[in-house]
Formats: sequence, C-alpha cells, structure tokens
Amino acid sequence: MPNTNYFHTPKPVFKTNLSKLEIIKKQSQEEREKFFNILTPEKSLALMHDLTFVGRPKQQLPEGDWDTLLVLAGRSFGKTYMGSHIVCKWAAEHPGCRIAMIAETSKDLHKVMIGGDSGVLKMVHPMFIPEYNKTDGTLLFPNGSIVESFNGTEPNQLRGPQFHYAWLDELAKYRYQDEIWDMLTMCMRLGDHPQVIITTTPRPTKLIKSLVLDPTTHTITGSSFENTSLPKKTVDKWKQKYEGTRLGRQELYAEILIDNPYGLFKQDNIDKNRIQSYDEPKVYDRIVIAVDPAITNNPNSDATGITVAARKDDHGYLLHDGTMNGTPNEWVQESISLYHKYNADVIVYENNQGGLMTENLIGNIDRNIRVIGVRAFKNKQSRAEPVSALYEQNRIHHVGRLSKLEDEICDFDPTLNQRSPNRLDALVYAFTELFNLNNTEPMIWQP
Repeated sequence: MPNTNYFHTPKPVFKTNLSKLEIIKKQSQEEREKFFNILTPEKSLALMHDLTFVGRPKQQLPEGDWDTLLVLAGRSFGKTYMGSHIVCKWAAEHPGCRIAMIAETSKDLHKVMIGGDSGVLKMVHPMFIPEYNKTDGTLLFPNGSIVESFNGTEPNQLRGPQFHYAWLDELAKYRYQDEIWDMLTMCMRLGDHPQVIITTTPRPTKLIKSLVLDPTTHTITGSSFENTSLPKKTVDKWKQKYEGTRLGRQELYAEILIDNPYGLFKQDNIDKNRIQSYDEPKVYDRIVIAVDPAITNNPNSDATGITVAARKDDHGYLLHDGTMNGTPNEWVQESISLYHKYNADVIVYENNQGGLMTENLIGNIDRNIRVIGVRAFKNKQSRAEPVSALYEQNRIHHVGRLSKLEDEICDFDPTLNQRSPNRLDALVYAFTELFNLNNTEPMIWQP
C-alpha cells in the first residue's frame, strides 16, 4: 500500500504561492534545474502535479464564493487538462468526498476525461492513482474519495446520487444539456459548499447564456492560441483557414455568437420550439429519411448529410442527425438502418450526382424500400427559404439537441459563397418532402 499521508491533509507538501511559481516558470532552464535540484524527490514530484505550478493563470481555481466555474475556451486551450487537475485536487484535499464527472458520451468519458492524454489518470500524482472500474467509470482514490461517471445522453442516471463536487466537459454539446443540468443541480447537496466546474467550447444555447448571467457563476474565457505548446504550423493553419469566420470565433476564440442577422435559421427560434422526447406526438403522420450524398470518400470529401424528420398535422419534427463520413456503401447502410429503426415511409436523396448509383445501392440491399430522387435546380438559398419559413412560423421542433446540425444551419449565410452545408441540405430535402414544398400551389395553413 503506497504512502498516502500527504493526501489525507488539505495542506500541500510543498508550500508556494502563485506569484513565486510564475517567477520560477519564467527562469532559464539552468536556473530551473538549480531550483529543482534543491528539492527532495517527493517535493519535486508534488510540484509537477500542482496546477498552480504547471497551469497558466487562467487555469487556476479562482478564489471567492462561487458555485459554478464556467470555463468557456477554444479548442486546445487546455480545458480537459485543467478539469483533470482540479478533480485530483478535490479528491486529495477532501478525503472521502464524492465527485461526479459527466461527458457528452460514454466514449468521451473513458477516452478523454479519464484515460485521455489530459485525463485524470494521466494528471494524477503517482502516489495517488485511483482504482479504475472500466465498466462504470468509477475512480476510487486511496483516501476514500470517489468519482462516479455519467454521460450526457441519459439524464435519468442522475436520479438518486449526491455529490460534493462535479466536473462537466463540453456541456454546450450535450443533446440533453438542460435536463442533465437540472438533474445534477439536485445532486449537489453534500458538504458546506458544493461546487461544479464546466469546461466547454461555447455555443449560444439558452443554458450557457443563463449560466454566464448567473451571479453564482465565475466565468473564465480563453482562446486556443493562449496555449503556447501548440505547434506553430497548427496555429498558422487554423488562423489561415478560420480567422474571421463564425466557426473560428466560436471554436478558437470562444465567443458566444449571437444569431447571424443574415441567416435563414435562428438558434433562439430552435430553442423556443425544442421538445425533448421522441414520442411526445406519439403517432406521426409520416417519417422520412433524407440524404445529401457525398460521392467521393477521401480526407477532403464532404460528409454525407443524413436526417430523420417527421410530420404530425401541420408541425414538423427533426428526430435525428445521422450525418457521416464514409464510403457510399457505408452511408447507404446507415440510411437503411435508420429507415427501419424509425419505420420511415421513404428515403429521399439528392440525385444531381450519382443518383442512379444511390438508388441501385439501396435496391441491392433492400428492394422493398421506397426511394425518391430529387434534383436541386434552385440555389441553396431558394431551396432553404420555404423551410426557414416553417421555422419562423414555430412549426418545426427539434427533438433533443442536435448541436452540429444546429450550428451548421444557423451559421449558413446566404449572402456568402459558402461551401456545401450537408446537414442543411438533408434537412431541407426532408421537410420539402414532408410539407410538399415543391408543389406549385401554395400550401394553406392557419396559425
């Protein structure tokens, strides 16, 4: 059994302050080596696992009376690195505490938050390595502190447990972020002052905007380029490709973007009309699978847009975004799988390129599937405008949160010459079919 006395006291083995550590970090390599040579191996090792030394100023736990630490930062800022260190600090300084860790998916939980290059198992002090149960993601530390792991796809997992602390990674991407947050809030009931840290690239969701305005939230913002460890070629490539774009402002500079005034689709409208349950309208009149095919399959190929949409009376429902990169056989197989899963009526596909190939591939696998090929004669704006009108009339409801699709359709600016938005095209084909928007006679609707 390793010596864990250090971890049973909130007092660190090596006492420093941030200003002193910042001075040390700015010294020459020779001066730093002299500094470490005077330390005992135990103190040197402890220092290298101390966030106040290895982290940048923005990666430190802030002082003050906050309930939620919201870290809104660009990709590669070091959000996961920061979160992992803080979980280890909580576990070490508060023996027997209970910590929740939540990722967008189970894969992200195990591959990023726990076992990733910046995950807990890589950041933890070698004398404090927890027992890791890969089945349920539990981490049991030597001093009795425990981490319980959850994913953002199943809010009901959070009914029952209780915690002192919690870390949520990439909350803005969760499909059920509102439900996860509500359930977690009810779990934070242990100790004198439960605290939550959220590390995420920002998106303009209702929850993120409300957390920023909450007086009990301490918000830290940062760009990707604050991480000086990034390769110069990577930085140059990102700046060349994304500088000045909405995607770059959100993903690299961590801005919470308001809706594009020229955009056909608005995030606020989507949020207002969102529903959470697939079966709220228990019986749909029709369900369609729509496909915007990518004919080639190489690193520069577009993704194949795949959406599942339904209609009930005069309202439409976007049920699923299955957009993927892959060979024609792979995306055809995925489309057929969704067709049977949702008991759809038809697969609608854009047949400007490879139309016959698509139909033949589907027919070779399942000849009983009804398919409709549509030809895109109009430009993207003209095709999308009738569908955006349905959104403006509050007749389209997204089921759960479809972050990538919502980002794409809200970012689409018809005034610019943009690359093909695959998810947008598939969405437009789906609702065009469901609402018969190619009909030459206007559709009558009473609000």
